[in-house]
Amino acid sequence: MNTDFDVQWHELAEEVLSGMKEWRLQPPKAKLREIEAALDERLGKMCARMLQDAALASAAADIQALQAAEWPVCLSTVRDGCGSAGQPGAATDDTA
Repeated sequence: MNTDFDVQWHELAEEVLSGMKEWRLQPPKAKLREIEAALDERLGKMCARMLQDAALASAAADIQALQAAEWPVCLSTVRDGCGSAGQPGAATDDTA
């Protein structure tokens, strides 16, 4: 589990900044909506990566280390009225 994100997140931020600068030079008369969409696209990718990194670095991501009472409740068992905790590593059918 990697918890040293400073370099990776800094690189992601630099990509957003340089990408927006390059994009802005292409359509110099872009409308506000176009600028916003381009920025949202780049920030969305950075946000997704940061969220993924932070979630995977969380102690909660290591289900094997959790006590039985802390195991996440399987959604399919909740829908079926059971609501029991799942078993780490157990196969589930959450397609219902």
